[in-house]
Amino acid sequence: MSSAVFAPCVIVPLWQNYSALKMAEQLELRAVEQMRADLEGQRRHLAGLRDDPLVVTRVAQRELAYAGPDERSVRVGRFDQPPARLSQPWPPPVQPPQAVRRVLDGLPWSSHWPMYCDRSRRVMLICLCGATLVAAFLIFPPRPRSRPTGHLVPDSRY
Repeated sequence: MSSAVFAPCVIVPLWQNYSALKMAEQLELRAVEQMRADLEGQRRHLAGLRDDPLVVTRVAQRELAYAGPDERSVRVGRFDQPPARLSQPWPPPVQPPQAVRRVLDGLPWSSHWPMYCDRSRRVMLICLCGATLVAAFLIFPPRPRSRPTGHLVPDSRY
């Protein structure tokens, strides 16, 4: 009975830590994907600055306020391009494998996960489980093994 309480006290926090790490990993992978896309855009821009005179002219007009002899420049205001958005803003929660999900759905404690993750309650539950096990071993001590009473017949091969 105490293992029925002890197991979730150990497994549920481990699962939540695993889920949090997987979610952080997914967020980091998306950030890396975004950085790669930004890097590719920067590479295209750099290639345009090297090879395309129209890009150089546009950058000079925008960044350096360059205007030709018969051109006039009118400042309207600064327009910053909003940052590119990720395809999905938040990764979906990590789901356990199908077999584990079926087992969890059948257990009565699966709806009480926060109780098993709260540190003070978890410590109390683990201590109660340990006390129950100690009490069980004190009340029901293991029986000594009985030794055979008859004489052993020596093996004639020796």
